[in-house]
Amino acid sequence: MQTRYRAAGNRRRRGRIARTHRIPFYLLDLAGEFHRYYNKTSNRIINPEDANLSQARLYLAKVIRDTIAGGLELLGVSAPDRM
Repeated sequence: MQTRYRAAGNRRRRGRIARTHRIPFYLLDLAGEFHRYYNKTSNRIINPEDANLSQARLYLAKVIRDTIAGGLELLGVSAPDRM
């Protein structure tokens, strides 16, 4: 029974390792989607007429930044604080 349990754990671990190639593709897609969103004039992050919308968009940008930074950290890649 122990052997079967260990074998199942090894399969799960191998499955996670085999799927790590998906992380950079996900990060690239996420960055691309945000870039397309941000480049639309109607979607500028700071909207002088609507402070609540600006706050929501700033939060969205922070969440995306944190997600990308976390993904890069998982991959062992450093990211600059500023571009």
